[in-house]
This record gives sequence, structure tokens and C-alpha cells, in this order.
Amino acid sequence: MAQRTDPEHPGAAVLTNYAYGESIEEAVTKARAALEGPDGLYGDRGMYRVVEVVDEGPCSQVRQQEDARRRYLTTVVENATTTVRP
Repeated sequence: MAQRTDPEHPGAAVLTNYAYGESIEEAVTKARAALEGPDGLYGDRGMYRVVEVVDEGPCSQVRQQEDARRRYLTTVVENATTTVRP
């Protein structure tokens, strides 16, 4: 999961990108290779950073659902906060 590093950046607050590897390190390396650079999500200025890496297994579905609920509520609260600020 990637999250923007600058709250003023107009992009999405949290983005989920999938990369698979034999290890967490390999998956992160693949994601960075695909997303860094001038045309990538992270860009040269590092507007996003990897904030979570998940090792998927048979027991991860419940955790994924809870994480999805958490991200949804965070988005709602962030949007509400932005809307009510003068």
C-alpha cells in the first residue's frame, strides 16, 4: 500500500498496488521498479511511499476486510475534515 507524503498533494490519500514475489523484499523491489521514475506513481520527487506490505495467506481475508473498512472510514473522515475547514 502506498500513501502520499504531502497532504497538500491532490492525489489519492492511499493507493493499493499489487506486486508478488518470493519474499516481501522482492515484492517491494518489484513495486518500486515499476512505480518509481518520471512516469511512475512515486515519481522522482517521492510523492508517495510504501507504508504497508502484506504477506498473503489463507487467514488474511478477515484482516483484509477490516483494513478495507479502516481505509474507507479514513477517507470519509479526511473528506469531511476538508469540507468543513474554512
